[in-house]
Amino acid sequence: MGCFLPVFKTHFWGCISRLVIAIGVATTNFGPSIYASSNNTSHYQAASPVKIMALGDSLTVGEGTNGYQSYRGHLYQLLTAAGHKIDFVGSQASPTMVGADEDHEGHAGFTIGPDNARYCNTINNELACGTEHYNLYDNVDNWLKQSNPDIVLLNIGINDMLPQIVTVGGAGINRSVDPDRAAPQLKGLVNRIREFAPNAKIIVSSLLQVSWRDGADWPAYRMVNTMARELGQNRDNGIYFVDLNAIPLQNTDFYDSFHLTNAGARKVALAWFEILNPLLQNWQPIIVPTPTPKIGPEAQPCEGNLLKNPTFVEGLANWEDWGEAAVSDESHVGRALQIGPSVGGAGQMVPAIAASSYTLSLWAKRTGKPVWAGFGIAFWDGGNSKLAMYSVDNIASKYAIYTITAVAPWGATRAQVWAWTNGEDGNLYVDDICLLPTWLAQRNAQVAAAALNPTVTTTPFTQPKLINTPIPKPVTRQAVAPATTRNTPQPAVQTVKKQVRATPTLVRKR
Repeated sequence: MGCFLPVFKTHFWGCISRLVIAIGVATTNFGPSIYASSNNTSHYQAASPVKIMALGDSLTVGEGTNGYQSYRGHLYQLLTAAGHKIDFVGSQASPTMVGADEDHEGHAGFTIGPDNARYCNTINNELACGTEHYNLYDNVDNWLKQSNPDIVLLNIGINDMLPQIVTVGGAGINRSVDPDRAAPQLKGLVNRIREFAPNAKIIVSSLLQVSWRDGADWPAYRMVNTMARELGQNRDNGIYFVDLNAIPLQNTDFYDSFHLTNAGARKVALAWFEILNPLLQNWQPIIVPTPTPKIGPEAQPCEGNLLKNPTFVEGLANWEDWGEAAVSDESHVGRALQIGPSVGGAGQMVPAIAASSYTLSLWAKRTGKPVWAGFGIAFWDGGNSKLAMYSVDNIASKYAIYTITAVAPWGATRAQVWAWTNGEDGNLYVDDICLLPTWLAQRNAQVAAAALNPTVTTTPFTQPKLINTPIPKPVTRQAVAPATTRNTPQPAVQTVKKQVRATPTLVRKR
């Protein structure tokens, strides 16, 4: 876990602070019923092996027969004995037990991410930080593209609980993490997995107990477990939960303070098996449905839209009017939002998750020649400070569809969709506004493509840009000053300070 660094890799395997654990999905008991035998055959046999990716940190890796153990070997034997055709996949291969599939995507020392686990080498009082990303978020897109798994077993987060500085071979290795960010980061990671593996089922686990504390008095630890459970309630989107924290581990189940012996690894494998066995018995991969065909480029599905009243059929309900906002019949379909001809705009704020990717799409046009007219998406923190904003302003005189895809920065809790014009001459019109997590937008795009086959109408992607002309902060509507006295608001700059937490003292259970 926390002892992984390429330069000192050979030294780290002996480090006392090899920190590891993972995250998975499903309520578990440990009765005899989940012990598989050759007579317990699967009710359903997939035409080809189901590809399973074990994704996590050193608890997923294991060190084979001479070190701590991974659950992977036991799980492979349980699943194959139950008659399931499976293929463990991943860019890594580590031995677990004879005859077990060795492929996986476990990475010792990794955190959830993104960019919260930079390893720095302190030598001669000088700090040199590497450029590699020691977290899952910044790497998982490539791993998923390479392996294309059907099921992802996600077990990650204990390294995020342990800010630390350790000394190896005379060099200090500094890992800076913020435990309080781990829970929202876990949700962002699951969203990213869904974005790059839209057809995969994801099983998210709670954090395992460690030998020196059970987590009951550990708020950030409990928050991660709560988030994992909440994510697993979304089975309609193929996300499941397994409660590894409920496994009654004993001292004999631990190889050290974190890693597992063969006995402990078997208990963890049984928990994974209990949810995978029925899932594989009735295996049905996620398939994008084929909808009733629609005619023309208007086929723009927005199932799961985060915005309310996106087509303005209810007037300006749910939209904040910053001046010069009205509903017009000069629309793409039905009614549209009109901004202008003087300085003004409108917007709507919705909850957002930091580190998650969002896609905004809408139809827009402009008339006349306003000084500036455009629309975009802004991300705000909980303290009413804007962290980032993206916009499009090269808007045509006829209705066309525009798209912005952007990642919510650290600290973001809300996303704001807005339209604005600096006025003087002409109006801005926007209609059929859709804001979605990017993974869902991509799935809807597949639906649209299926609906329009064999001829698919596409619109060139408009690259979003970060702008320095933000819209006003969201406030209760007040009297608006005359247009001649209004100025374009300036961006708010916020400095986010990381909290530094003390490293827990490792005390072995007795």
